[in-house]
Amino acid sequence: MAASWWLEEAPPDEAAPPLTDDLVADVAIVGGGYCGLWTALTLRERAPELRIVLVEAERCGHGPSGRNGGFLHGCWSMLAWARDVLGDARALELARAGAGILPAVGALGEDVWLREAGMVEVATTNRQEAALDRAVAAARELGVPEEAVPLSPDEVAARCRSPRFRGGVLFRECATVQPARLARALPGGARRGCRALRAHARESPRVLCRGAEGLDPSTRHRARDEFGACARAADRPTDRRFSSYVVLTEPVTEPIEQIGWTGGEAIADGRMFLYYCRTTNDGRVLMGSAGGTRRQAERGLRLLLPALGKARVPLPKLAPIFPPV
Repeated sequence: MAASWWLEEAPPDEAAPPLTDDLVADVAIVGGGYCGLWTALTLRERAPELRIVLVEAERCGHGPSGRNGGFLHGCWSMLAWARDVLGDARALELARAGAGILPAVGALGEDVWLREAGMVEVATTNRQEAALDRAVAAARELGVPEEAVPLSPDEVAARCRSPRFRGGVLFRECATVQPARLARALPGGARRGCRALRAHARESPRVLCRGAEGLDPSTRHRARDEFGACARAADRPTDRRFSSYVVLTEPVTEPIEQIGWTGGEAIADGRMFLYYCRTTNDGRVLMGSAGGTRRQAERGLRLLLPALGKARVPLPKLAPIFPPV
């Protein structure tokens, strides 16, 4: 998989030593993406006595964690859906648990281009307007109206002018980041709490995973998989029918200012397979298409933000995040 622009822009990271011998560990984590790295950090905080090994086939963040749209957002925008599935109390519990995302990233103390400006979900059709109305109603009915604030067309235009945007909803709990910088910031913390190793498919090391002290010895087991293959599989989507592509423009600071999109808000539309876009610290615009193709992502850029119609999308492109398999 080719390197994304994010990975090329991010500061270089130290290569982990290769995994060549059998190891004994209490916890073996396969995959150096956000989930694997945060798991290592959390385990170290909660049980510092554990022997933790993290194995990654490439570099930490090489997969989807280093090539996504860079939205940092919990579950408030999905509250209406969550209450249908979980009920009111559990939906609120889930959304409030996500409130720890932004402070956790801020606490890393690294320059990851963190910009807390909220997310504006916009409507471009009648059906999308109905979906946004439902999001506002769910927040109001559950006693958290501040988490889904309705915006009139004029209020949306004050944040970003587009002839396609109608009304919208402001979800205050959202930030944008440079995803590869975040992926690079996490390994430093993870390496302070575990051994981070690099695996290759041509090798077939074994890891003996033992339960923590005090656990039943019968919980011990031996993992015989080739970690190179496992780590690469961890970078693939669980649903192979899904794909998401993003494109990134050249710097277009002047057009961004002309449409008033200077507050750094993340923007998404109200479709199920949505378009989503954001600006970067150096004046670029990213446009993504969930469930689409690279061509569809670029089409979304021209369609939703026609003022950027002449903006060039140079190589290297960011697509794909999750390629269809």
